[in-house]
Amino acid sequence: MKIIFLKMSVLFLAWLLLAVLLSGCAAAPGAAEENTMREKRILSTTESAQVIVRFKDEVEDPSRPDFLADLSRTVAARVDYVRPMSGGAHVLRVETAGGRGRIEDLLTKLSQRPDVVYVEQDAVMMHRQKNKEDPLR
Repeated sequence: MKIIFLKMSVLFLAWLLLAVLLSGCAAAPGAAEENTMREKRILSTTESAQVIVRFKDEVEDPSRPDFLADLSRTVAARVDYVRPMSGGAHVLRVETAGGRGRIEDLLTKLSQRPDVVYVEQDAVMMHRQKNKEDPLR
């Protein structure tokens, strides 16, 4: 009987210790809201956009790290290679601070490079179905 009581006491103390330790890990009231606000401030200061770039034939592999580093220096922002497209174009992701106006500035800087044929911001295109109420039909 003493052994069972001793085992139960040890088990109870272990659970009690675990509960005390975990209660110290709980966030302070309002901490979640503060973290959310901090994340929103960070997101509002950085902008990420995908751009479609067609390089001249002299650029053999635009996914090379040294070439991406050169592009990053040109636009003063982080440039990552995403994927190739048909027609010799490539999709790049540009991450920068400054919002929409900064993205347009980056597009201008990229288009001025001698090895770039064209550059445009990637966008989701949607097909519009005609319907009877559509005034543009």
